[in-house]
Amino acid sequence: MKLLRLHSNTTDGNFSTTFREDIVIQPKAEIALSNCSFTSEDQKFTINSTNNIIQFQLTATEGLLQIELPFQTVDNDNLEEFFQTITKLMNDELLFSGKRIGGQFRVAIGDKDFNRVEDEGVVNFVYQRALFYDGLNFDDADNGTNKSIEILHFVNALKIDDPNFDNNYIRRFNSTGNDTINLNQNFISSRVPLCSGAGTFRFGLDTLIYNNDGLNEGFETDNNGVALCLLNKNPAQDPNFDISNVVLGIYAGRAGSPYRTIVNGVETSHAGFNVNIPIPNNTDNDVLEIRRSEGKYFLKVSRKNGATHNFGTHTIFTDNTELYPVVIFKGDGTNAKIMNLRLTVDPYRIKFYEIRDINYVIQGYQGNDIFRNEEGDLPETYTLNQLPNTGTNPITYNPNTFRLNTSFKLIFGSVGLSEYLGFEGIRIFDFNGSCAIFKGFEPFSTIRLLNNYVVELLNIEIESFDSLHEGRRNLLKVIPVPNVNNSTVNYEASNLVFLNVRNAFPKTLRNIKARILDDNLQPVNTTENSVITILIK
Repeated sequence: MKLLRLHSNTTDGNFSTTFREDIVIQPKAEIALSNCSFTSEDQKFTINSTNNIIQFQLTATEGLLQIELPFQTVDNDNLEEFFQTITKLMNDELLFSGKRIGGQFRVAIGDKDFNRVEDEGVVNFVYQRALFYDGLNFDDADNGTNKSIEILHFVNALKIDDPNFDNNYIRRFNSTGNDTINLNQNFISSRVPLCSGAGTFRFGLDTLIYNNDGLNEGFETDNNGVALCLLNKNPAQDPNFDISNVVLGIYAGRAGSPYRTIVNGVETSHAGFNVNIPIPNNTDNDVLEIRRSEGKYFLKVSRKNGATHNFGTHTIFTDNTELYPVVIFKGDGTNAKIMNLRLTVDPYRIKFYEIRDINYVIQGYQGNDIFRNEEGDLPETYTLNQLPNTGTNPITYNPNTFRLNTSFKLIFGSVGLSEYLGFEGIRIFDFNGSCAIFKGFEPFSTIRLLNNYVVELLNIEIESFDSLHEGRRNLLKVIPVPNVNNSTVNYEASNLVFLNVRNAFPKTLRNIKARILDDNLQPVNTTENSVITILIK
């Protein structure tokens, strides 16, 4: 019997030991693994100029969009940040236009929070759309009492329905409290953040009456008007906010006075562009909007005559902070009213609605929704009372209806990046209509959470077979992992299992080659100082 101790200083799990004298393996010899000791290392992937491109297509007519990943080495320590970077870069390419409106990407390792994704552990590139939400737009079909699916949170505020004005359905909102200088006394907020792809938050002015109380004009100092804001906190959970929480905002204080903007808690007056005197129930009034497009936020006021005033472009979404839409009423319910509230919210946080022709279809997905009834499910039928001349035509829950007839593409800039993320090939397609889910082909992990390792001989043929390759492989031993969270393996065979060597004649070697593989027979990154011991008899 011969004992061969193989040592490796490499980091790829390979052994190549050259002895000073011949090792003769006789015919009908048998070989076994006695022990092994090694430490596996997290997978690392280097992003450089040869592999940092990812392209994607949302519609054939709009063509390919492209992102460039920053150069870095990706490992377990910065993995979450890596996926957040991909997500942000892809969302920053979404232009607020046409079929991209309301669209948002999310890239991460799949889990239950990914809608319609059943594969655990694979990387998912998910694209979903949430179209305009126009302020509690469905009524309960059973009793017609305006029982709402609430995406909005009301504090001293309410909605007023007026379906008879000018043959259009106007929905107005105002406070129910007194006029105030406090920002958090009368408001309406979204329970979920604004879409971080191509999204918008806007409303039209309906009534703006100056109460002539003599207070100084200003967002913090006046008790008149109304403001459109994005906050860095969720007022539905914590209503104690002030101007420091306002990331972006537009304030219409008094008709005839300048509009004011708020950026990161700092208020600015815009002389020369004043608030138009609004006419109640008139769709020609000023429309205030915060729009997200191509990674930037645009503050603007639009008018019926085509005049649009932009208050600047802001790139503030750099730390993945969720921004919550809020309407702040400074004036009381008589002096300050808005109408036709519109917003697109994060589609991964809600059950969302899509327009198909003139009917509404509820896109039903599993996930982090807030719209379940007492039984935990969505009601199946609602009465549509939002568009003119539709009466009480019912809409039916249909999770398989899609609005767009298009294909999506995801193209990796290199095979290496594709394989690292667990995909097969560099061009991936999805045909799910308005939403796309690109799923990895195999589970991804920088930490090798394995059930076992495999020792393979590279220049000694043995009687060993593997079903993954449907044939013979020189697999010497399968090594169980006692603790999948422990990267260090110290294995000692309790029972030696000898396998037949395939040689009809004596075989003379000085160099013995072997390697350690994972349970998918893929290479394993190891630290230096790995050892395996082989017995031959």
